[in-house]
Amino acid sequence: MTENIYWTIDATIKPGHLSGLKEHVALMVEMTATEPGALAYDFWLTEDETRLFIYERYADSEAAIAHLQNVGPHLGPFLDAVNMQPIVILGHLSPAAKEAFASFKATHTTFLAGLPA
Repeated sequence: MTENIYWTIDATIKPGHLSGLKEHVALMVEMTATEPGALAYDFWLTEDETRLFIYERYADSEAAIAHLQNVGPHLGPFLDAVNMQPIVILGHLSPAAKEAFASFKATHTTFLAGLPA
């Protein structure tokens, strides 16, 4: 088992928001690069550039909270540009991390089995 916290985001880009979204994503990637507990922060577009997929991985609950605190003030323009599917968080979140994610109405999971990370 790992202490890592993972999630993916599936979002549809609102018409007319792609250019601004790309600029904002570049800023968030730059900010996240300074976080020692950020292990993956990858953005993917479909070929027609109408859907966005994000893969995020953090060392542990504390690193996930630190990420939200770091980029949180800049999430407004991102959230205004997309329609997100519900987030499913993989990993054992601390109570503080669950509270930090409460506004996202995320689904939380517990580890069942797998290969060590």
